Amino acid sequence: MPGGLRGWRAVLALTAVTALAGGCAIGPAAHRAEREGAGQPTGAATSEPDGAGGAGGTGEAGGSGGASASPGESPGPATEPPPEPAPAQGSAQIAATLAEGLGPACCLAPMPGGDLLAGAADGSLVRVGQDGTVTPVGALEDDSRLLGLAFASGSALDWVYVLHATDSAARVDRYVYYGSHPAGEQLGESRSTVLGDIPTGPEHGGGALAFGPDGNLYVATGDTGAPALAADPDSLAGKILRITPEGDEAPGNPFPGSPVYSLGHAEPAGLAWDEQGMLWAADAGRAGGVELNSIAPGGTYGEGADAQQGTAPVHTWQDPQVVAGGLAFAQGCLWMPDPPGGRLWRIPLDGTRLVADPQPLLAAELSGPVAVAAGAGNAGDAGELTLLDGQDASLLRLAVS
Repeated sequence: MPGGLRGWRAVLALTAVTALAGGCAIGPAAHRAEREGAGQPTGAATSEPDGAGGAGGTGEAGGSGGASASPGESPGPATEPPPEPAPAQGSAQIAATLAEGLGPACCLAPMPGGDLLAGAADGSLVRVGQDGTVTPVGALEDDSRLLGLAFASGSALDWVYVLHATDSAARVDRYVYYGSHPAGEQLGESRSTVLGDIPTGPEHGGGALAFGPDGNLYVATGDTGAPALAADPDSLAGKILRITPEGDEAPGNPFPGSPVYSLGHAEPAGLAWDEQGMLWAADAGRAGGVELNSIAPGGTYGEGADAQQGTAPVHTWQDPQVVAGGLAFAQGCLWMPDPPGGRLWRIPLDGTRLVADPQPLLAAELSGPVAVAAGAGNAGDAGELTLLDGQDASLLRLAVS
């Protein structure tokens, strides 16, 4: 039986179709030196995809969600002092309902100008404007499950990137996006595969997709229920992969000639970068619950035979009912939707440590949040999130602190 977020999304999708015809301690300080600088790009900037040099959503969407990034740009070395720690307590309020009735949606991707691309598990895509206008974009051309979504804008062409899976394998494809075409016809008819042959299976078959601040595409994959694959650097399962927008291994990857960026993951469901450029991942715990990891290039995060030698999570939710529905960064905190719990977790950061235990918010107002995205242009201090919630997939704008 499918577990984790994929299983929860399957329940949401089935319910929508039918309607239509923990006590945790702050993470250890061990390995902090290894995690400092995690997510910092290593190596040269990537080339631009057929003129693409504009925005791509960073964070998960699967969820994916976050700020716009420019493929081909690498941030320079940090020249400012570290940010102040986030307050131990904060808040989240629903500021507006942007759209309702989006169906069994599962994924979000920010677009230039503040619009959002929303995808359903069946591969249908819509664009939601800042005023709530919903425009059908198109649908994927085969019978597959959508796991992740990202958008890249260029001077010549705009691209929609999708991580999707059949029963036998998952892959990352990209489609040309034609925003001036009629509604429902804005997705290019042909696709190009940028990364294929990703193992998948009925267990831990989820993933996430996001552009990083270095302009590279980060692909999170599940271990298919086989921890040994997660520990195997020659397998694409149970990894965070870092590739160029065209699908080549990104320059400066920790394993030369390989797209592998980090190993040992069970089922990463969200990726996000903080204001220092450090990469964070929300992953299914080996014994249930959720692990929050600060990702270092070449790091191993617990799955497989060498589990005891892996990097310890920064925080663990021991409650098996907690499931990650994505990850985003805003206001010095990470924000993690929890679909079964119907809540949004606020995770206050101090570098690679937590200021305090994660704070559950909006439990009385949410029914099942499945994806989150940071506000457009978020550079670490924006106090706005967009949340995809419930069986009818309402798109909510949140004010957070």
